[in-house]
Amino acid sequence: MNNTVVVQGGLGNQMFQYAFAKSLGDNTLLDISWFKKINVVTPRKLGLLDMRCTLRYESAFRRYTVSRLCKVFSVFGVKSFYPNISENDFDINNFANRCGRYIGYFQDEKLFKYCRNSLLNDFRLKEKICADEYIYYKAVTENTESVSIHVRRGDYLNPVFGWYNLPFEYYRDAIEFLKRILNRPLEIFWFSDDPDYVKKMMIPYLGGVFVHTIQGYGAVADLMLMKSCKHNIIANSSFSWWGAWLNENPSKIVIAPSKWNVDDRFGARIPAEWRVIENNNIAL
Repeated sequence: MNNTVVVQGGLGNQMFQYAFAKSLGDNTLLDISWFKKINVVTPRKLGLLDMRCTLRYESAFRRYTVSRLCKVFSVFGVKSFYPNISENDFDINNFANRCGRYIGYFQDEKLFKYCRNSLLNDFRLKEKICADEYIYYKAVTENTESVSIHVRRGDYLNPVFGWYNLPFEYYRDAIEFLKRILNRPLEIFWFSDDPDYVKKMMIPYLGGVFVHTIQGYGAVADLMLMKSCKHNIIANSSFSWWGAWLNENPSKIVIAPSKWNVDDRFGARIPAEWRVIENNNIAL
């Protein structure tokens, strides 16, 4: 019987879940029923639909059938027919594939690093970029030292979620670090869910241009442009984590913050080759 991985959350989380599903095998199914719920705190778009993903989606009929079979088997004391398997129920360093429905975020590249080439192929825009986006694409690929910088705001401004709101100093220090390492002028491209904030609080002091992409593609187009830059300065965000991880520049420098959230349970693991900057002046 095929494994199933539940897909939920924003694009970055969707990609972690997809990557984990890919590591389980090409027959793994994706449960996307979360996106049809009406009581979700922060509704999200299923961005995977805009990519060239090859895994199949679980049908409503299959999901209903499995659910009914589980109930029937449980009557006879069989509770392991097709169990829900949380990411907390297995050791990433000693992972054994168990048949069932996997639920979690799976934010560790150890789970899927070996299938990187396949993921690079799957995580591409399904359609060609439009003329406006091509202007940015040409700019980030032709500039010798193009740098993507991601500023995450949105729900991070609500302290109830426990995510750190990265300060100005983090981005200033990251840019200065890159300048010292590369010893060349930087071409900075800003990405954010809060354009007005970046234009007012970042660009006048740190330079660069803000990238406006077409609303239809939104986050996916941003991600494709971020990964096309030579270097990346990421936020405490799974979205910009993927922008850096998908970057195929062999000489890339990726800078990440040391602190992601209050309890650090869901912070995407930082690859060993990335540079980490202490963001001590943190605020909720």
